[in-house]
This record gives sequence, structure tokens and C-alpha cells, in this order.
Amino acid sequence: MSRPPITGEDFPCVTVSNRYLAAHADVHISNIQDSRKVMNFVEKCPSGFWLLVATEGVMTAGYAISFPFLAIYLSTHRGLPMVWVGMFLAVSLLVASAAQFIGGEVSDVIGRRKVMVFSLALR
Repeated sequence: MSRPPITGEDFPCVTVSNRYLAAHADVHISNIQDSRKVMNFVEKCPSGFWLLVATEGVMTAGYAISFPFLAIYLSTHRGLPMVWVGMFLAVSLLVASAAQFIGGEVSDVIGRRKVMVFSLALR
């Protein structure tokens, strides 16, 4: 008993994916062009920019690591009820969000560099 040859009609998903790739080939080319734009941006940035990015990353990581332990410290060592601890942490996050919004507006007026230096010194 011989089988008939396998065609694309036997596997419609294969032909659909081939048609899809043919129709969307320009997407892959634009992704390559976008990655080149990103690499050009990375190469053009001065070393001071990368120092600032690394410093901000370390500070953010340190804050993220220590933030959960602040609740334990305030509750066990300072004796605050957990309701007050939760309120304190929520308010501190809301103030941080508002400060970022205000900092963005202020940086438009007086310049980004002054705001970044001031905010890093304030932390």
C-alpha cells in the first residue's frame, strides 16, 4: 500500500506560516535597523552617562532590597502597629511618585542636569 506524496495542503499551518513570513518580512528588517539605532545610541553616550545609570541602578536596587525590611524594623524594633507601618510605606511611595512628576516639570524649566544632581544629593 503506497501513500500519496505529502503536500502543503496536508499541513495548512506550514503554508500559513510561510505566507505570514513572506508578508511580514519587512518587520524583521526593521527590527534589525532598530537594533542598529540602539547600538549607535549606546556607542554615542559619554562615560558620565553610564556612570549615572550605574549609580542610579545601585541606589534603586539598594532601596528595593531594604524596603521590605523597613516594615519589619518599624514593627518589631519601634513597636509601630502594622496599620501605621503600611500607611507610612504607602505615603512614602506616593510622595516618591509625586516627586518624580514634579521633578520632570522642574527639569523642563531649570534643566535636567541641575535636577539630577540635586536629586542625587538629596537621596
